[in-house]
Amino acid sequence: NSHGQLGLPDAEGIVDPPQQLRIDTKKQAGALATVVIWACAGTYSSGFLMGVLQQYKREPERNLRERLESALKEATQQSKSHTDSPETGLAAGLQPHISLFHLLTAVKLVFSSAAAISSVFGLPTQVGIDVEFLDDVQSQLLGMGSDLVNATLYKSTLYLLDDIYHKLHLLGTAERVQVLLAASQSPLLAEPKFAAHLLPRLCTVVLSASSRHPSCRRMLQRWWAEYPASILLPRLVQPLQQYLRSELMKLKKLTVNVMNCIKLLDEVFRANMIGRKLKAEDFHNDLISDKLDVLDHYIAWRQSRDTVSTGPSVDGPFSFCSYPFLLNCKAKSKLLHTEAKIRMETTVAQARLEHTRRSHRERNTTDDERVLPLTKTRSAMEAGQASVPVLQGTSSRRSRIQQNSGKASGGVVRGFIGMLLGGSHGDLHEPSSSNRTGASSTCAHRQPSPLHGTPSDAQRRQMASEIHRSSSLSRQGSMCLPTPTSCGVPERHQDHCIIRVRRTHILLDALEEISRQRTKDLLKPLRVHFIGEEGIDAGGVRKEFFQLLVNDLLRPDYGMLQYFEESRVFWFNPSTLEANEEFMLIGIITGLAIYNAVLLDLPLPQVLYKKLLKQAVGLRDLEEMQPTLGRSLKQLLQYEGEPGSVESIFCQTFAVDIEAFGEVRSVELKSGGSEIPVTEDNRREFVELYTDYILTKSIRSQFDAFSQGFMMVCGGPALNLFHAQELETLVCGEDRLDFDALRKNARYDGGYNAESQAAVWLWEVVLSFTDQEKHQFLKFYTGSDRAPIGGLGSMRSVIQRDGADTGKLPTSHTCFNTLLLPEYSSLEKMRSLLRLAILNSEGFGLE
Repeated sequence: NSHGQLGLPDAEGIVDPPQQLRIDTKKQAGALATVVIWACAGTYSSGFLMGVLQQYKREPERNLRERLESALKEATQQSKSHTDSPETGLAAGLQPHISLFHLLTAVKLVFSSAAAISSVFGLPTQVGIDVEFLDDVQSQLLGMGSDLVNATLYKSTLYLLDDIYHKLHLLGTAERVQVLLAASQSPLLAEPKFAAHLLPRLCTVVLSASSRHPSCRRMLQRWWAEYPASILLPRLVQPLQQYLRSELMKLKKLTVNVMNCIKLLDEVFRANMIGRKLKAEDFHNDLISDKLDVLDHYIAWRQSRDTVSTGPSVDGPFSFCSYPFLLNCKAKSKLLHTEAKIRMETTVAQARLEHTRRSHRERNTTDDERVLPLTKTRSAMEAGQASVPVLQGTSSRRSRIQQNSGKASGGVVRGFIGMLLGGSHGDLHEPSSSNRTGASSTCAHRQPSPLHGTPSDAQRRQMASEIHRSSSLSRQGSMCLPTPTSCGVPERHQDHCIIRVRRTHILLDALEEISRQRTKDLLKPLRVHFIGEEGIDAGGVRKEFFQLLVNDLLRPDYGMLQYFEESRVFWFNPSTLEANEEFMLIGIITGLAIYNAVLLDLPLPQVLYKKLLKQAVGLRDLEEMQPTLGRSLKQLLQYEGEPGSVESIFCQTFAVDIEAFGEVRSVELKSGGSEIPVTEDNRREFVELYTDYILTKSIRSQFDAFSQGFMMVCGGPALNLFHAQELETLVCGEDRLDFDALRKNARYDGGYNAESQAAVWLWEVVLSFTDQEKHQFLKFYTGSDRAPIGGLGSMRSVIQRDGADTGKLPTSHTCFNTLLLPEYSSLEKMRSLLRLAILNSEGFGLE
């Protein structure tokens, strides 16, 4: 037959013509009937066992699953009872033990046949494979350590893949597609000697089937999405990564097999994006990330993107950027900063050309060229008609917010949600001083900001009027410092984006300085000037600028962002009195920090970055931001009671009551929602609508403005290479501070080396610091208290000798991550002076 003798993989002789065999089974007088009891088919001949039917004790038939389990159990027990392996006897010309023969036969029968795999490992009540049982059986087979068993499983799997490949036209149904799961999770894929042939064949079959039948691709992704991490990672992801590394290191070039492996890994990654069983780091390939030629691959990727419009038959040059899941966050940040550098250089070149062409006359910036038209910022303030409130931390502003919000707790959602939360709304609080540095002492008296609600026009007008009255003094100089417009520093430069600020009015000055910029000026390298201070911005000044700016932005008296104590993140305040232009400016600030490679201490939830990347958000994202509320909604979905009990117990409609500015109003989640009760049938719709209201509808205008500002600076194609967690790391850096890695990677100058007494003492002191002191030391040393992408070990840092023993404090050049350390005479003296320096330093001196 077409499957070989008895359906076994050995297909030699299958084309031989069958021979007729005549057997006389007629019953003679007084004799018992003789029949064929057993038939054995070999390569070139077959045999029959004849016997008397009445004397033959027929054993009950066992299905394939029972047969495989029984053979595996017997062979395992037999192998434990013998010290010599079965192969030893076989090599001496002896027959292997009968239990091993039964096992090999069962393995051939099951793993070489699509029908047998479905019969043995198929789910009893639905389409699909029992992947855990399959993995258990395959693990036991591999765990026997028998070369015969491994070779049989290998040949059977190869035969199965070849058989499927020649019958691709049949893979249009789920019953046939599910067989690919058995081949894709074979433990032999992790063995290099087997993977060298199995993996290319597997990739070819899966990709060909997916190309021919789009439904096949969808079904595989759905099944892989449901795989437990304990199987998906070691059985599929890690073998593919291992094969990639091996082939690239051996051949030093891309081959068809490597490309197919990457494409299959891409399918698995897409499945994991649905199931979220593995971390993104599990798909990173460090070899590719470390050896990536950033500029070449970025250019090739852009060319490949450009060729898409010419037609599907045109293939652009290959780039690993087309498969960003392979790249770790460090490699992606290099790509983003490469794109930023290209944009910076292009913008500067255009500005110089424009300056040359128009040098004969003064060029004025029109309103249309500004980030925000002048009429919407300072001009409106000076005219007393401010339609856009300018942020400032004045006491009058704080009082105004407290007056509007009254005693109400922010975002009190009554009814069902209140009941599930136990009547407590402790989820929303201001950050404590230990969590946020730079907050004023009055923050402790701040009432929680309302969770939802939109200010009326009258409230906006009242707010603008009060800000105008309170801002007249702030627009004067502070401590005799001139304002940015009168400080003498040019407002524009052809090579740089100039920001001039007073330290005491950093938020007000920064937002107005950004507002006056032309959009293309934001794409130049940033240079910050603190008015009244000496210092050339080579990187350290702008680090401090962003740090101080973010600290002010997150102060609760501004009311733009609300803080969730439970998850320790900030989110847009739906009932803020601020205009959308101010949220756009915050987006610009965040984008500028990324664009200029500055880390921010800006704890925003991952759902924000998902929305920036235009990814779908849902209940899981809400639970990460507001765990208690998210769990409460999940309880509603999971509640099991008597029919009709959801409506009678929870008494919830498709409307929620919210409190804002001391007033309670009802918000309908759908038209007529106040008259629609939540029942067993529609509770999922209620949860989806409520989640969408919190994450999207209630803050739509604020987020859209933030996104517009962010994309104004960071809207290049490279942003699409990131997923939400990586984008968060790009903004905030890594939480884990490995000072031992920093010590190992540090360089020494000025007479110091790693064995110098001062260097040894320094690391002894630093490693003995508390976590808070370590963050302060890092900020003093580098200008940021966060680790860059790749960790502290990836940062270039220098310890430089700053003279002999002295009483002066250590200093640093944050622009270059350089610590200037005198050669102190004792450990305790170094400890005391270093702690004094890091606890009190700010700006260009001690305060």
